[in-house]
Formats: sequence, C-alpha cells, structure tokens
Amino acid sequence: MTRLLFPASSDVKPSRRLVRAETGEIAFEAFDPLIAADEQQVTAVLSIMYQEPGSPPFIIYGPPGTGKTATIVEAVLQLLSSFREDGPRVLLCAPSNFATDLLTYRLANHGVTPADMLRLNAITRDRADGAHNDIIRPYCVTNDDDDYIFPVLADVLRVRIVVATCGTASVLQALCVPRTHFTHVFIDEAGYADEPTAMVPIRAVAGPQTNVILAGDPNQLRPVVFSHPAAMNGLSISYLERLMVIKDVYGLDKQMRGQRTLSMLITNRRSHQAIIRWSNKLLYDSALRARAPRKIVSRMLDSPALPNPAFPIVFHGQRGNENRMRKGSVYNEEEAKLVRTYCKQLTEDRERPLRPDEIGVITPYKAQVRWIRHLLKSEGLEDVSVGSVEQYQGQERAVIIISLVRSNAESNPLRSMGFIDDDRRMNVAFTRAMSMLVVIGDPAVLHKSRRWHSFLSFVYTNGGCKGEPIRGEIEEQEWAKVADGGTPPNMR
Repeated sequence: MTRLLFPASSDVKPSRRLVRAETGEIAFEAFDPLIAADEQQVTAVLSIMYQEPGSPPFIIYGPPGTGKTATIVEAVLQLLSSFREDGPRVLLCAPSNFATDLLTYRLANHGVTPADMLRLNAITRDRADGAHNDIIRPYCVTNDDDDYIFPVLADVLRVRIVVATCGTASVLQALCVPRTHFTHVFIDEAGYADEPTAMVPIRAVAGPQTNVILAGDPNQLRPVVFSHPAAMNGLSISYLERLMVIKDVYGLDKQMRGQRTLSMLITNRRSHQAIIRWSNKLLYDSALRARAPRKIVSRMLDSPALPNPAFPIVFHGQRGNENRMRKGSVYNEEEAKLVRTYCKQLTEDRERPLRPDEIGVITPYKAQVRWIRHLLKSEGLEDVSVGSVEQYQGQERAVIIISLVRSNAESNPLRSMGFIDDDRRMNVAFTRAMSMLVVIGDPAVLHKSRRWHSFLSFVYTNGGCKGEPIRGEIEEQEWAKVADGGTPPNMR
C-alpha cells in the first residue's frame, strides 16, 4: 500500500502505450463530443486508460465547472470498450449518495445496462431518497418490498462496474470480493472526503495491481471534521490534497512522457466569465478558460435585477439585524425578505423566463435556511432550492443567491464572520451560478476581510453594487488597486 499512501517518483511506471496514444499512434474516439474537443480531458482519459497496473494514484485536478465527473464517466466507458479482452472491472465511488447517483445516471445515459453495472446502496437508505430514481432503480438490488438490500458475491462478480458511496464500499470486503477482481478504483469529489473515508473502498478491494483514480479540487470544500483534535492532526486535509503536496510525483512541471500522474482541467463550461473571474485569479492563477455556451451565460443579461445590465453579478448591501436562536444558529430577517424579493422578481420576468427550480439560495446557517424556505413557500416558490454550501457541492443553478447573514460590525468582525470568511467556501458558492450571481451581505462587516474586500472591489468597479454603499471612506482609485490584486488600504 506504500505506492497508494506515500507514493514516490520511483513508483511511477513509464507507459509505452500512453506515449503512443498521446502521439496519435493509437486512435481515440470519445463517447462525449465535448471531451473530444478538450485537450486536457483527453489527456486525463488517455492517462487513465494506459496507466500501468500497480501505479501510484492518478489525480484529475478539476476546478469548478471543468467536467471532473464527465471525465471519469468517459474514462470508465473507454476502459470497458477498449480493453474488453483484458476485462477491466471498476469500482466507482464518491462521498455522498447524490454524487454517486449522478455517476450511475450518466453511465446509464451512455447505454451501460444493468447487466454491466450495479448500484450498491446502504440498507438504511430511504428508497425515496435521491433524484433520477426511475432510471437508477433497475441497477439496484432490492427485496420484494422494494427496499434496498446488499447483493451476494455473485451479483458483484457478474458486473463490470460497481457504484457505491465510499462508506458503503466496505460491504465488498465483507462479501470477500477477491483483491484481484477490481482493476480500477475511482473516487469522485475526493477533495471533500476525509482520508479515512477515502481509504474505505481502497482498503476493501485494492490489490497490488489495482489502479486508483482521484478526482477533485483542493480549492473547493475540505472534509467536514467536527473533532477539533482530529482536524488539528490532519484529518481536515483530504487524501487528494495530501498527495498533491508530493511535488516530485504530482507537480505539473514534473510530468514526463509516459509518466503522467496528474491532469488539470481548465475549460469551464458552466459559468459566465465574470462569475468565475474572482476564483480564477485568486485560486487558479488565471488558468481557467470560460467556454460555457453563449445561450447560457447571456441568459440573464439585461435583467432588471442587475445594476449593470452587461455584468451578471450583484452585491446588494444590506445592514439588517442578526438574531441568534437558542441552539446557536443565526438568522437575518431583512436578508431573508430580500432573497424573497429577488426570487419573485426573477420568476416574474417575462422577457427572461426562469423557473423556481432554476434558482438556488445558499446560506451558511440552518436558521436562515428555515426562515427563507418559510418566506418562499408563502409566495408559492417552494421549488427554489435553499441550503448550505456543502449541500451545493457538485451542483449548479442558472441563478445563485447568497445570503451571508452576519451583521455584527460592533463586535470583532473577522472573528464573528466565522466560516463565511473562507476562500474555499466562497469559491464553491460563487461558482454554482451559471448565468447570474447575487450576494447579499453587510458591507460594514465584509470590508474588514481581505478576501471579501477583493471581491467587493471587483463588483464595485464593474458597476454591480446596490443597496448600502460599500466604499465608505476608501477612495475609488484604492478600490481599483484591490481589484488588480493589491492590498486593501485598511489591511496594510
């Protein structure tokens, strides 16, 4: 297991087949035409296909909207179609049922049948849980009451793909699946899985020749670890993030011909270029390319909700009253009402028709989630999805509205902002939006944070601000410096 836990450059095995594939000697025909046109995705798929057995983990480094899951699906389809004589068998995992169902759904849409794929569920899972149930159900093992049950060993051995959450993959070890059975273990959303969770499927089935593929982004959400001692001792760092620190194996400048261990995807096909600009500059060294279809990115331009009709981002300054529930969760009635106002305005705009289920509301506190849902239900807008950043990992909506809640400028602002002042959370929240992003917050609190200072300056200089002013005593030219990457005036 050393090559999987602590890989060294000596573990990387050169592949002549990969060299031949990358130079065009081996023909490659993609199942997904979008992948065929993306050099980085093709490189990732070829690297997985022709990686030598028993190699170190391969990493698909995928910033928001760049198609990590699509790349995994393409790689699995290529393995099954191109190496039928070698009999590749794949265990496909993700930390959550949502992400795991999505993998099943996409493979099913590409024609993979129940004869080749099994969706393994925990027996405690509610049969009504999850989307796309009508499509996914035939791939599951159920009893006469249509409840989920565990398969027998023969069920696992007959298929070429098993799809399961990382935790439920432990069942495969209990079934005594031979360690020679699975040739590949894939873990999607690997940056969000703590290391013990990621180890479950690997420990359950990986043998000396099994290749492990991780897809994720260390600049998105880290694992949720409630134990402070555990977090302080490294469990808040994912397996994927820890491996990427090993530069002599995973450094982008260390990849020689036939020895590829990491591919970074750079084509964002989800969002308007303005929506990803802040994250792109701060976290990805401006490497991302905005290539979403024009009909998607321009859909909400000229909306009456936009201060600048050509700029699809709004920061609405709102100095409301922050309230705390007895159990500690925080809510802000003024911001909740403003969210309702935006949702009504957007769904009633006849020139840019928008369904309620195309709007997503992100807010970090459970009390605010409940309050916003209550207000939206009273307006017949219960199909607007409201949840935390964690619940939106891997999702997207035409319009995202963010309610930051905190409005306590009298106390220590940086300390009281809590987890809204986190670049990973900001990155995930912003980049769920395809066509429009609306951020509602108290500028008196936010401008104390270096991260929010830079974002607010970006929106301000593009004419996207309304509500309470954010500039205060700061001169306009100073904000321009921040927008270009300088230091906020009050942070020097």
